[in-house]
Amino acid sequence: MALRVNPRLLVHSFEYHEFVKTDKWSKPTYQEPITVKNVRIDGNIAFCYASDTTPFIDFKRKSKIVTPNGSYLIDKIVNVNEPFTDKLWSVELELI
Repeated sequence: MALRVNPRLLVHSFEYHEFVKTDKWSKPTYQEPITVKNVRIDGNIAFCYASDTTPFIDFKRKSKIVTPNGSYLIDKIVNVNEPFTDKLWSVELELI
């Protein structure tokens, strides 16, 4: 059974800058940004859904997201599977 989220709730988007490495001056380096659409950002958590978020990618810790309200770093990633299956339903990105 595929769970669905109401797409009217997914009103946010962000630029995703994937963390690559720390340079010799301890500054983080990032890949070129990707625009991620159809997400929900509530406080310091971004909710991304396999059924609606475009693109639904493999997010990485220490990566940066940029929203109209500011820049955040991904501190923790929580994968949420559908009940009774191992199919990934959503990803919660805890931001700092």
